[in-house]
Amino acid sequence: MAKSINLVISDIDGTILTSDHQLPQKVAQSIMQLEQKKIPFVLASARSPKGMLEITQALRLTSPIVSYNGAYVVTRQQDTYQEIISHPLNPQEAKMILQWTKNRFPEISINLYAGTEWYVFHKDIWVREEMRITQIVPQLCSLEALLDENIAIHKILFIGKKADIACLMSELRDHPLAHSAFYLSKENYLEFTHKAVSKEQAVKELASYYQLPLTEVMTIGDNFNDLPMLKAAGLGIAMGNAPAEVKEFADAVTLDNDHFGAAVAIDKYILAKQ
Repeated sequence: MAKSINLVISDIDGTILTSDHQLPQKVAQSIMQLEQKKIPFVLASARSPKGMLEITQALRLTSPIVSYNGAYVVTRQQDTYQEIISHPLNPQEAKMILQWTKNRFPEISINLYAGTEWYVFHKDIWVREEMRITQIVPQLCSLEALLDENIAIHKILFIGKKADIACLMSELRDHPLAHSAFYLSKENYLEFTHKAVSKEQAVKELASYYQLPLTEVMTIGDNFNDLPMLKAAGLGIAMGNAPAEVKEFADAVTLDNDHFGAAVAIDKYILAKQ
């Protein structure tokens, strides 16, 4: 276990937010105390930068934002975003998977994320639900035309019924993808990013950005896509609501997200030692 923690990287949903997607005051207070002590608190999520804006503003964070699980890392200054790290998708593989999915699974919603922007072909029920959760309105366009412009696409998100997503994921395993990877972030959310992208890689890149050894980094998460960053850090904390397999490989387990587990971990392993 690290003797001192000088950087905290945390997941959002199921970690600092409650089950009803609220940020508890107790958690916010602990995070803001870190900032006051000049210990950066970095949000790491599958969300877009704009999808984290309300939270970063509520917490008054000035540290980088890890979006799309590490595909796009930025800082926000006033009303603009400054890119720090970018791992865009391979254009040819993105085009292939998009067209194949549209043909094989027309009922699955396809969402493209490029930098801070979210693009969809139309606002289906899945897009509308994502709009409700993130409070962001996507841009409507031809996704094929967008890919033809060769702009940097950082993530493709497939949303649908659990059974459809499971079938899509199973069939994707038969495609030879040299540059891309896919994984579930929810049981009906399939994320498609560059294969170099992971929260583990983001932890290493941010430790380098702050010129800190990994032993001085604490990570907090609640799900399988958080497990690599829990293992990479000097101190990996699993939430009490995490699956048993995630808890097994964490250095410590805190309370669940409805009982301020993130705040408890920050207080116990950092603030109490200051």
